Amino acid sequence: MMVLMMILHVFRVYLTGGFKKPRELTWVTGVVLGVLTASFGVTGYSLPRDQIGYWAVKIVTGVPDAIPVIGSPLLLQLRKRESFLGYFSAVALGTRTLARGIFSTPSYPEKSGAPRVLEPITIFRLT
Repeated sequence: MMVLMMILHVFRVYLTGGFKKPRELTWVTGVVLGVLTASFGVTGYSLPRDQIGYWAVKIVTGVPDAIPVIGSPLLLQLRKRESFLGYFSAVALGTRTLARGIFSTPSYPEKSGAPRVLEPITIFRLT
């Protein structure tokens, strides 16, 4: 549902011209968040470590094989580990943790020049 809403939002922004001056930085930020959303959607399949996760990771790691010159060596590099599903899960958790650290504590300067640090927001709740 999140990916569908993201696609609809990008379509609306494109049609209304929301990426034109002076909103280029906002557009770049949206693209970065869109890539993060897509990567979380793909890597999230590997977290349960079941058959669905295994085959999802197998398909995703097979995509670079279509790249003409570097595809096969890249595929071997991705799958060379004994448990590439566990490695993929570790990468997924690492990127989520890094993204949370980056995006949960933004600092915006006030007009007086003194930085105002916002309180961290909870993106993922660990129970």
